[in-house]
Amino acid sequence: MQENMGLTHTEIGALLSINAIVATALFVAGGSLADRFEPRRLIPLGLISSGALGLYMATFPGFHQMMIVFGLLAVCADCFFFPPLLKAIGISR
Repeated sequence: MQENMGLTHTEIGALLSINAIVATALFVAGGSLADRFEPRRLIPLGLISSGALGLYMATFPGFHQMMIVFGLLAVCADCFFFPPLLKAIGISR
């Protein structure tokens, strides 16, 4: 990733930091979102959105676009996908 996208170690660290900060901030919001909406609607939304962002990453965008992508990946994975998945697993028990 570093070689193909021309990123430095510092830039990769910044991208991962953005992802972690957004994910931590939105994980609680994802729990309330999972309580409000059906998991069978949120889980595909999170997966499809993550896949679309991954396809966009395959176009090798610049660093500033990658910052947005990493922030949105945190939203998709840790707000739209993971909390509803945990709720769906808990319901099935």
